[in-house]
Amino acid sequence: MILAVLGVQPVSNRRDAYVGFAGSVPLFTKSGDLYSTTPLKLSYFNQQSFSAKKSRGTRRVFCLGGSTTFGHPYEDPTSFCGWLREMLHEVEPDGSWEVINCGGVSYASYRVALLMNELIEYEPDLFIVYTGHNEFLEERSYGNLREAGLVEMAGRSVSRLRISGVIDDFLGGLSSHDKTTSRLAAEVDVILDHTDGPETYRRDPELRRGVVAHFRESLLRIIQLAQGSGAKVILVKPESNLKDFSPFKSESTLSFGESLRWEKLIRDAREARKTGQTEVAVELLLLACNLDPHHADGLFQAASALFEAGRIEEAEQYSLNARDEDVCNLRAPREITESIPIVAESRNVKVVNFQKIIAQRCLQIHGHMLPGDECFLDHVHPTVDANGDLGVALFKTMQEMELVPPQHSPEQIHERVRHRVTSSISKEEQALALTRVAQVLAWAGKDQEGLGSAKQAVELCPESSAVVSQYGRMLEKNGQTEDAFIQYQAAVRLDSSDSLALSRLAAAFFMKDSIKEARDHWGTAIANTPDSAPLSFRVELHVRVGDCHALLGDREAARKEYLIASRLDPASPLVAERLRR
Repeated sequence: MILAVLGVQPVSNRRDAYVGFAGSVPLFTKSGDLYSTTPLKLSYFNQQSFSAKKSRGTRRVFCLGGSTTFGHPYEDPTSFCGWLREMLHEVEPDGSWEVINCGGVSYASYRVALLMNELIEYEPDLFIVYTGHNEFLEERSYGNLREAGLVEMAGRSVSRLRISGVIDDFLGGLSSHDKTTSRLAAEVDVILDHTDGPETYRRDPELRRGVVAHFRESLLRIIQLAQGSGAKVILVKPESNLKDFSPFKSESTLSFGESLRWEKLIRDAREARKTGQTEVAVELLLLACNLDPHHADGLFQAASALFEAGRIEEAEQYSLNARDEDVCNLRAPREITESIPIVAESRNVKVVNFQKIIAQRCLQIHGHMLPGDECFLDHVHPTVDANGDLGVALFKTMQEMELVPPQHSPEQIHERVRHRVTSSISKEEQALALTRVAQVLAWAGKDQEGLGSAKQAVELCPESSAVVSQYGRMLEKNGQTEDAFIQYQAAVRLDSSDSLALSRLAAAFFMKDSIKEARDHWGTAIANTPDSAPLSFRVELHVRVGDCHALLGDREAARKEYLIASRLDPASPLVAERLRR
């Protein structure tokens, strides 16, 4: 009690037990009477604001998680946070509810837990946490992870007591901790941002066990910090596209001879499906899955054929196995999703099961319970209507928690606000959403699917520079370089200040050996790039201009650009290599 009065926090609340962070920038900055999203954070978060001084009777809800919480591929108004905000405003229009969207694109649970240290200072009443899909996005290691023994479990228990904070201060605190843990960048540094796709990922059971253990620990930290601040918590069990989204990467466990047999079964099954022999295809694919039960794409093909044959329950099981065997885990596997209710029960926290919500939606509308493109825009991001269903479920849970009066019908309120939410999306915003879907698909190595989304976007809104530019990018990734060059030129004509379109056009000129044109377009891109743009993009622009100067024989001008890039990111190996040359 004395330590609590003195404000001593237990070690488990102070920091992550598994990783350290290279500093952090606050999500919100105070300006006058408001806290608003810090401009440097707008690459990852929605623009949000709330009163610096919480009014009497106001209840403050923070929604946390990754890009689903953010509202991707749209933005906050059509996210589940936006739906919930509208529903609460409908029943209490006096503004007594503040629903703040703190969903960060590519944010995993451990970054959410880090963010909690800031948010608990803003007088929260409720935290809603939707997390789980991003746990494998950043590169980190866990050493030789073993199952927790008695000593380790005792240590973790002690770390949740305030006396551990006193001991930690005495032993050196954070400085000693950082020497024994993986160290992550201050902001998200995604593996796929440095590669050509999911090929970097390898099957690694030890890493997977570490990620799952870290996820559970992060959830506990989130809950402890929330409850320590006097706020309540709702966790959401996430769902993903199982029926219509193939795995990102598969790995075989077979010998050479077995692989040949497996490949023949797959080929024969494909031919059988083409000729309408669905049951024959199913049997061949089941034989292939028995031969290699860990090949994600084989499992997915079996699920697809089973669904086509009307064997829905079997299709569901094979779809789940395909997701779980995906070597590039961009959809939360079973160990992650099943951890959520276990952790929640241990801390007496409510869980909203989005998996059940989506299954019921599929059953009511489509007659089956296997989630696919009907509910998801890509691998994990729900449609606007599916987000609305989650908003209804959250409203009901808040009623159960006696935060919202019970006499209001969530379904009726949902219908009353539905037009406000859906009508807020313009034709251009729909096209930009499809463009973002294309970007995610390309980022994850699904170039053909990304081209389809980008083409839909450009047909919907051909007057948007961003839409046309992304269509060009998808054409380029599919080998259609001349068509891509034409689209880049069109995008720049539409908006001569679009720094991304300018950069893409510059790169196309560079590939054509038109170095002066490339330099000029990259230079224009620099002049039109805001400080809130991703650091990696700003650094790359200066490096590319420097490269052009070097090729044109002006080494001094090149060095100036590399030095600017170095000041922006002193740790960049790309810049260091250029300066050494």
